[in-house]
Amino acid sequence: MKILFASDFHIGMTRTANHTSESSQRREQASREMLLHVLQTPHEYAVCGGDFFDKFSNPETTIIEALDYARQFHYILAGNHDS
Repeated sequence: MKILFASDFHIGMTRTANHTSESSQRREQASREMLLHVLQTPHEYAVCGGDFFDKFSNPETTIIEALDYARQFHYILAGNHDS
């Protein structure tokens, strides 16, 4: 049985210190691309080990977008940024 275990995607991350708007957008896009790449790894079960989100309160658009990714996991454990 192959179990895919991944964590710390931090969807919806926003940073202002030492980041430009453009660098934040690039980081967010890279995170989404990595998540899609990870989910393409052959597996029977997929587990997210936490920190699916970057903060415990997110805009509705971020939550809706994340649902498309979340549906591909069998289990999602809450991390310190999730609630």
